[in-house]
Amino acid sequence: MSEVETVNAKQIIADSERFGEMAHRIYQLEQQLENALNGLTYFSNQVDEKNQQLAEANKVIDSKQAKIDALMLEYCPDEMTYEQMQEWEDSQRIVGHPPFIEDDREYWLEPIDYIKWRDYTYFLTNCLDLGEQQ
Repeated sequence: MSEVETVNAKQIIADSERFGEMAHRIYQLEQQLENALNGLTYFSNQVDEKNQQLAEANKVIDSKQAKIDALMLEYCPDEMTYEQMQEWEDSQRIVGHPPFIEDDREYWLEPIDYIKWRDYTYFLTNCLDLGEQQ
């Protein structure tokens, strides 16, 4: 073997050792990345679980606040602050009352308007003498 071939062989051996070290380092980095991703997935699942618990707690709080507001409206409406009244008004939802029908078109009324319409209709049909003579 000539001197040039010996140098080339030594260079090839050195390069292959360096490539082996680099491949090992890449493998180590891949393992670290996989561990980090597993940790991230774990913590992401923990955050999702905590967010679900928080949403459930907020539903309970909202339910209890609605009960408090209803009791205050019933027993001490004069003691409610403007902010409490606004909060109560903002949390009201339309629940299954029939639509107001006029000229074959349905009009959904706001709850207070529906109550006024219902009471007015009741008044017209049950309380007024509509001119019927006996």
